[in-house]
Amino acid sequence: MDSQRIRRESRQIGIMRAKDVRGRMGLGRGPVPDMFDLAESEGIFLVRAPSGNANLHAFLAVIERVPVVFVNSDETLGRQIFSVAHELCHFLYDRDMRNEMYCNPGSGSGDRLEDIADAFAGEFLVPREGVHYEYLKRFGATPPTECEVIKLMQVFRVSYHAMAYAMYDAGLFSSQAQYRRVRAMGSLENKEELQSTILKLGFQLDLVKPTSPYCSRRFLEAVIDNYENGLITYSKLRSLLEPWNKTPEEFGVGEDRHM
Repeated sequence: MDSQRIRRESRQIGIMRAKDVRGRMGLGRGPVPDMFDLAESEGIFLVRAPSGNANLHAFLAVIERVPVVFVNSDETLGRQIFSVAHELCHFLYDRDMRNEMYCNPGSGSGDRLEDIADAFAGEFLVPREGVHYEYLKRFGATPPTECEVIKLMQVFRVSYHAMAYAMYDAGLFSSQAQYRRVRAMGSLENKEELQSTILKLGFQLDLVKPTSPYCSRRFLEAVIDNYENGLITYSKLRSLLEPWNKTPEEFGVGEDRHM
């Protein structure tokens, strides 16, 4: 079996899995309200923090039977959202095969499980039918330009490249050449132009910027419980919360509660 055929089949598997999961979750064809909340509702312990390594983008690990997903918070929010959707696929379908999976979502690595997870993330976040419907509802027969991509990426909460590709996949561009011209704004050399256009259209830059570190509330609550039960000191509590820009006071905890 040739590599192109394998990749086509992997893509179809990922798309069908995404449709199945969206159906189970009652998402219909619309945007995912909050990818991070959704992942945590599936029992995933989510950590978003600087990786300190340009080659470490995301991973899924099962630690003492607890599924942990890490994504690099130095990457843009749009990419982080795609990475979490990618890791959700691994969590739902692959975690019994591998205890750890280090990933570069969207890279087209050629690894079968990675290709499936990429296709899953794409269809899960920007389903073909949903993209087509939302575009026609908002813009009618208007030919897609950079502005339409930017407006729809706010709706579906994905990166510029992911949104442009989803619109191409939905048949909204008249030609591949037109798609490539519009897609070019998402390149690194056009970063400032993209940000300027987003602002001119009245949107925030959150999707195209890195984020602050974030840790699952389950972890934060467990740390607080340990302090409440006298298992850790107040100074230890503060040190555990500090990397996530949290303080004991935010949880109603003062130093005088425990010695």
